[in-house]
Amino acid sequence: GIELTFMVNRLEANKEFMRWVEGLDHRPNLYSMPPDPSDDKAAMHIKCIVVDGKKALVGSANPTYHGMRKNIEMGFLIRDEEMVKLIMRCLEELKKSMDEI
Repeated sequence: GIELTFMVNRLEANKEFMRWVEGLDHRPNLYSMPPDPSDDKAAMHIKCIVVDGKKALVGSANPTYHGMRKNIEMGFLIRDEEMVKLIMRCLEELKKSMDEI
């Protein structure tokens, strides 16, 4: 009963992530932020995990060794279901601007 959705920058170029996805038992929903031809530095930087529509973790840490162990990062666990619904609506709107893979 777990549904995973990943929204990633230039997904097709992220070979390490794609190898990880291929090793999963169930393929997650994948969305790729297309490159901005007018700005090659523009990127999606959001880090957000929503669980069962009831909790959301929003923060700055990349899910990497340095992001989790070495860098100074911040994150917020949100348990207010109305706020979580708002976050989910924002993520749904973001998906509309992305390519589904």
